[in-house]
Amino acid sequence: LWPNAMACFTRSFRALLWRNVIYRKRRWLLSLIEFFLPALCVATLYFIKLDLESDPNSSLKAVVVPASFPGADDTIIPLSFQDYATAIQATRTCVVDPTATATEKLLGLAPLVISGINYQDWPVPFVFCNSYACEKRGQDATNYCTYRTLALAPMNADAIGEVQRMQSFKSYVEERYPQLTDS
Repeated sequence: LWPNAMACFTRSFRALLWRNVIYRKRRWLLSLIEFFLPALCVATLYFIKLDLESDPNSSLKAVVVPASFPGADDTIIPLSFQDYATAIQATRTCVVDPTATATEKLLGLAPLVISGINYQDWPVPFVFCNSYACEKRGQDATNYCTYRTLALAPMNADAIGEVQRMQSFKSYVEERYPQLTDS
């Protein structure tokens, strides 16, 4: 049984190969394109690379970038307590969305937003404003904003050192950000 199965497989495989040869003969132009197209693409990329490397203004040249560490002036502070203190003091009014299109503004379809708040990228997580509550332009929006508070408490009220440490931090915050204590 084994030799017959092998002979049957060999005959089928030879027939499949012969069919492929006939197919390639009939469509010889497509066969040449299939054969040479990958080599042509690689050659094109290689010549583009050579041309760019020979160009003195090319950005593909190897450049050694010296190692450096950013200093205190180079670092970016994405959110500071100063942002919170400034956000509390800002006046809030309902205004037309500055990102609205001219057509929306002309037709009066532009949404109202609260001034000073970039609702797409607001970096102060302690101030939340609901611009959907705005009804007309120029309206006072202070009541539409919620402000989180900064609360101070000692870990252990019985320990004198804890209370003094909390009091010194409170006086530091009040001295550093006097606008927080202004009413």
